[in-house]
Amino acid sequence: MQFTVFKVLAHDAIMFPVWWYARGLMLMLHWCATAIKDYAQYFAINIWIKNILVPMFGQSDWQSRLISIFMRSVQIVGRTFALVLVLLVIALALAVYILAPVFLALQFVYHVVGSLAYAS
Repeated sequence: MQFTVFKVLAHDAIMFPVWWYARGLMLMLHWCATAIKDYAQYFAINIWIKNILVPMFGQSDWQSRLISIFMRSVQIVGRTFALVLVLLVIALALAVYILAPVFLALQFVYHVVGSLAYAS
């Protein structure tokens, strides 16, 4: 019975990196794509661009059109900036996901070697 448990643990320990960089990475990339699509829809920059020349509040004189273009331009710039920030956070999350096991393995080796050197 004990050998079976150790076999399963050894198999899981060996297969963890394979899963992490195969199936797990595909799930993470799917999450990133979904998040980007959802945030792009949330900020709705394309709708602001499409309606940039439509006068606000139904007033069609030139002053209202000028104010409308200015305000929508400010909205487009602000929303684009916010979307870029969200994209950077998503890219950072993906980079952390990819590099975390490597970093943890290097830290493990560093501390094991340090402990062995200190013990002798």
